[in-house]
Amino acid sequence: MTWNNKIVAVILIFALCFAGPFLNVFLGESNTTRPAEAQVIVSTSFGVGQKVEVYGTQPSSTLKVRETWGTSTNIAIYGEKYWGSTGTVIDGPQYANGYVWWKVQWDNTENVSNSYYKPQPGWSAQDYLWSYDTDTRVRGVDVSHSNTITNWQAIKNSGRDFVFIKTTEGTNYQDPGLATNILDASSTNPKLLVGLYHFGRPDLNPTSAGSEADWFYEKAKNYLVAGQYLVPALDLERTTGDFQSLALWVHAWMIEFQKKANLTSYPLLYCSKSYAQGLYSQDSTMTKYPLWVVDFANSYSPTTSGWSSSWAFRQYAGDIGVVGTAGRCPGFKEDTGVDLDIYNGNINSLKSKLLIQTATNQPSMPVLLQPSNTLTGVSRTPTFQWSASSGTAPITYTLQISTSSTFSSMVVNQPGLSATSYLLPSSLNYSTPYYWRVQAINSYGNSPISLGFSFTTVASGTAPSMPVLLQPSNTLTGVSRTPTFQWSASSGTAPITYTLQISTSSTFSSMVVNQPGLSATSYLLPSSLNYSTPYYWRVQAINSYGNSPISLGFSFTTVAAAAGVTVTGVSPSPVHGRTGLQYVAVFGTGFTASSTVCVGGPIGPWSKTLLTSQVTFVSSTSLLMNINTTAVAQPWWVQVLTGTNASNQFPFQVVVP
Repeated sequence: MTWNNKIVAVILIFALCFAGPFLNVFLGESNTTRPAEAQVIVSTSFGVGQKVEVYGTQPSSTLKVRETWGTSTNIAIYGEKYWGSTGTVIDGPQYANGYVWWKVQWDNTENVSNSYYKPQPGWSAQDYLWSYDTDTRVRGVDVSHSNTITNWQAIKNSGRDFVFIKTTEGTNYQDPGLATNILDASSTNPKLLVGLYHFGRPDLNPTSAGSEADWFYEKAKNYLVAGQYLVPALDLERTTGDFQSLALWVHAWMIEFQKKANLTSYPLLYCSKSYAQGLYSQDSTMTKYPLWVVDFANSYSPTTSGWSSSWAFRQYAGDIGVVGTAGRCPGFKEDTGVDLDIYNGNINSLKSKLLIQTATNQPSMPVLLQPSNTLTGVSRTPTFQWSASSGTAPITYTLQISTSSTFSSMVVNQPGLSATSYLLPSSLNYSTPYYWRVQAINSYGNSPISLGFSFTTVASGTAPSMPVLLQPSNTLTGVSRTPTFQWSASSGTAPITYTLQISTSSTFSSMVVNQPGLSATSYLLPSSLNYSTPYYWRVQAINSYGNSPISLGFSFTTVAAAAGVTVTGVSPSPVHGRTGLQYVAVFGTGFTASSTVCVGGPIGPWSKTLLTSQVTFVSSTSLLMNINTTAVAQPWWVQVLTGTNASNQFPFQVVVP
């Protein structure tokens, strides 16, 4: 993508070799002080420690690196740097001869054999330096098989974040370096953003713009992956002979390719300043195509005709065909051509605006779930729920709530929700009709807004009173490890639910149980607490009008572990569904003739104490229990109680034949 002119190049070499000693100005650095109106003021975007790049030095192509600041012929020249060279500011500013000067430690990572182009730290004019730290626009390169690249990672490390790779030309040419360039460019870490371009030939195919677009699509389609590759470009360096017919050719190419690739936006248009001006003068709608303009001027922004400041990319430096010049950008072979580009925005803007977007990647319309449509008696702080949208992640949602079915005014307008539910943090009004809807958003666009649902909030009422704890009573000891908790019903507007909390800390800093949504005023603990352990418990009542005060906390201590009473095994495993009683042996320690046996299961949960007729004492280490398994097919447990001592609950399995 370079605008080379070999004849001009030869003339330029001649001029530099023979006319150089007679030139009074080189790269804008005059040996005399600038006129007053040309004096520059130090840029606030520069400072010690900042990363800088040489730019704006074409057509002369180099920036002198001096022993000290100033343009005097008595100052030693350490060497020269080409456009694209990078370094770090280590001193400055200084002022001399109408310039602001900075001392730069050059990276010197270019592929160049002549040490003159890898100078020691020295002073250079600010006019030809670009700050990486304060200018966050994204830099990159464009390449074809004509560029000899030795190290893609070095290109990435030099501050380049994207690359455009030549793919096709005309209707039958594919760039031979395409596959290798894409593979190698995609292997950097972090990964370079990759885009492809087609070199248009309206001069050869003035009536075949669509055919060229189709040819490009066939060779590029595997790399037109949404969210992974940059929007492709049309490289326009040839003409049909006049801008009026050229504008029609561009339109035809853009429309055909966008349709073929199912893109949501048009490809980029790469051209010179003069082409941009000529196309715009014939057809102002050209500005709908993102502009990639060639402008090597020493300026912050390019000349873009009708595109004004909305240009997308700028090629700010390119190989001018000067034979024998040193490498300008790390990663490229010495003396090879190099084109440098910059995006008109930061990296987040580049990804959000110019990564490929296809029509299928926009999120689908969310479906509203709760509160359901026309629901009444809804809490004043409801949780809104909707279905997840399909589409390319990440997807966020905007929830809107209004008292108007047309959503002419908003009670809630909450964007940026990553979940598919939202708990309203503040209360709605009583007995009021509301309307709600949701829209999904991702980097490819917005979903249709969901259908609006209506709901009506609960009528006015009263919050519940504080529950009074009943059992286990305060400071009670010897409490079962699976106790039933009981408390008084709260007054207030129904329905009322309760939250039970149990902790080993009197401050409830950590929870053993935190069980909300209980509609009854009692709760049987489904799993066992620890032996001989102090616990604290409390209850709070909740309804749609608020929460009660939390009850006073009661304490209790669980029963001590049975001394010497343990269950270590059960044999054989009983069979489910067998008619009548089955004898099962229980093994352990601490058994007596007066021991009782309790069995139970976790589902329910349930438990029962066996009749004395169902238990046969054998020895202190074994007994028989006679049980019926016809009704319950699930894991069981057995516990032996000797006096006030209880064994562990030993689990066993009922076999289902």
